[in-house]
Amino acid sequence: MRKAIAKGGIAFVIFFLLLSLATGFALKEGSNTLSLFAGAALINHLAKDTPDTPDTPDIPDAPDAADADLAVILKERPDELITDGTRFLYRHGYLPDNAYINRYKLIWMNLALAFAGGLMLFLQGAGEEKRLKEELLELSDYLRALHLGEDQIILRDDLFGQLRDDLYKTVLILRESREKALAARALLKRNIEDITHQIKTPLTTIQLMLDLIQEDDANQAEYIARLDGEIDRLNRLTSSLLKLSSLDAGAITFRSERFGAESMIYEAIQPVEGLIQKKQVDLRLTGRDFEINGDRSWLMEAVLNLVKNAVEAVEEKGIVEIRLSETDIYLSIAVRDNGPGIPTEDLRYIFERFFKSQNAEKESFGIGLSMAKSIVEGHGGSLEVESGSSGSCFEIRLYPQLRAAGAGLSA
Repeated sequence: MRKAIAKGGIAFVIFFLLLSLATGFALKEGSNTLSLFAGAALINHLAKDTPDTPDTPDIPDAPDAADADLAVILKERPDELITDGTRFLYRHGYLPDNAYINRYKLIWMNLALAFAGGLMLFLQGAGEEKRLKEELLELSDYLRALHLGEDQIILRDDLFGQLRDDLYKTVLILRESREKALAARALLKRNIEDITHQIKTPLTTIQLMLDLIQEDDANQAEYIARLDGEIDRLNRLTSSLLKLSSLDAGAITFRSERFGAESMIYEAIQPVEGLIQKKQVDLRLTGRDFEINGDRSWLMEAVLNLVKNAVEAVEEKGIVEIRLSETDIYLSIAVRDNGPGIPTEDLRYIFERFFKSQNAEKESFGIGLSMAKSIVEGHGGSLEVESGSSGSCFEIRLYPQLRAAGAGLSA
């Protein structure tokens, strides 16, 4: 309200000054006009009082000589007429204050007009302030509703339209960030519980073996062998967890190098050759070799996990096929087995960490597939799965276009 009052007061002063200047100018011009008429009347009166010369004949309808002289003076020397007229009007009391013009009325009229202009601007400013206050209150209610989860989208092109839209987007971003933070917190809690459970099992077994070694001297060799197995299992679990946590934290920068897919696969399966021979698995590598641009060691880790899962899934003398293929869109490394397959209800969770399918080995940690998926996606690719009663197929797809764009790779 104070701004509206100040706005109206300033407008009143400015309007009054402008009207006063305009009125003063108009009065001055009116006085000059009156003086001009008075001067012209004097000259005309003097000319009529002067007798005509005898040499001048009367000509009907001809202009009088005095009129011609007056016309010349009005045209060429109007200042003389104004000066003479002003002097005459002052002498007889018509100037400076004459009865024809009431200056006090003009002042009051100027005040009235200036007051009306100031009042109009005051009312306009008060209305704008009122509308602004209403908009701010509505904006406050809108923001409060957004925080409460009420997505009230107000589409109106007004003063706060852009601000309202930005607030809505900001609240959605904050809400999404909060939901992600809560989901990450829940995931971290679940992962810690799973890790604790995974580590607790071998530690309990190790403690039991140590107790048995002390109590049963006859079977110490067996207990020591089992103890070595549990320590090895614990080491593998720790190594897998470290790798997975590095991938999750984005601490791994995949290198960009060119290498053959076939040679990479032969090297990747070396750690499971003992298990392949033990189960007499028929491991087949088919298809045409191609070159890959990526991080060789990490892609070996992904292939190793897929092959290891496939070998563990099949029965003795089962078949595991690694097929290489290439299309115009992607490069494919497919690992297929003829095991019992993955239950349908487990397929949607198969890539979640620490999840173990119903048909998984007891020694499985439930980390390998999650790690393989993270590695492949870090190379701009995807890991697909198909499963049925005749076995499962996990396929790595690497897209050269995304890889060329440098998705997650460094030279």
